[in-house]
Amino acid sequence: SSGINAEYGETLIDGVYLEDQKLVEACLRTIRTIYQYPNIDSQSLWENDNFIPRLIELMKMSDTSAQCCAMILGSICKTAEQQDILSTTPILSNIASLLLEESSPANLAGLFCLSELSYDNQIVSREVSLNGALVERLFALMRRDRYIL
Repeated sequence: SSGINAEYGETLIDGVYLEDQKLVEACLRTIRTIYQYPNIDSQSLWENDNFIPRLIELMKMSDTSAQCCAMILGSICKTAEQQDILSTTPILSNIASLLLEESSPANLAGLFCLSELSYDNQIVSREVSLNGALVERLFALMRRDRYIL
């Protein structure tokens, strides 16, 4: 529950800074899988000043990286302070891009991240409500004639 072994964790985190897209995506997939477990401590990821901005940046690299980064960010966003940190980044526009995809996995990753980002946080929820394109897309995804899974 204390997280992953420090040596392996550092190797995975270092992997997201590589130039090779396939290696970056492999590291992201592994980090995503590890932090999907609810009792894994993610504080070390928040203490790394470059990691969160790197995830935000990688959301634009490929569909796979965008989905993985959204799932990671959603999984490690557990406090109001972390929500506030994320809300100062371009994450809402990145989530909106995921929600505009026709791919169900992209939509689900975006919805998961958005729900964790705005959970019980009026400030972030207000920012979401002021983003007209995002609100419009959320309503479109909730239509009864749309099958997401």
